[in-house]
Amino acid sequence: MLRQTVSVVATLRKDVKNASSEIDRLESLLSSTGSKRTANDVRAELSELTSEVYVGLRCFILALITIPSRRNERDKNSITMQREQQNERCQSLQNELHRCELEEGRLQLQIRDKDTLEAEIKTMREEITKFSVDVTVGFLFPVSLSGL
Repeated sequence: MLRQTVSVVATLRKDVKNASSEIDRLESLLSSTGSKRTANDVRAELSELTSEVYVGLRCFILALITIPSRRNERDKNSITMQREQQNERCQSLQNELHRCELEEGRLQLQIRDKDTLEAEIKTMREEITKFSVDVTVGFLFPVSLSGL
């Protein structure tokens, strides 16, 4: 962007020098033909034109400077918004992770309780089977308590 501006300034200065040379050439041509315009008149006109060129150049340079600044501001705002969205997404994912960790702990407790209950059920079934065998044996071979 700066190179472009420098290039435009250099071109405009070259144009001013060429215009000055052309004016000098035309002044000498006019003086030889007997024109009523004096060199001072031509110089005043040249000075006015040069002022207009410089004003135009200043406006152009200011426009070049403000355009990137506005674009940079938009880019900055866009990046800030993206960062905020990413931070919100990160926070959301952290909350989800924490919720999943809590759910995992709850499920592990349920599994432990289930394993404990299954072990108790197995023990109780074994006891039931043992008592059933004892009861069946007792019916088949009654033992009197008096004979012991």
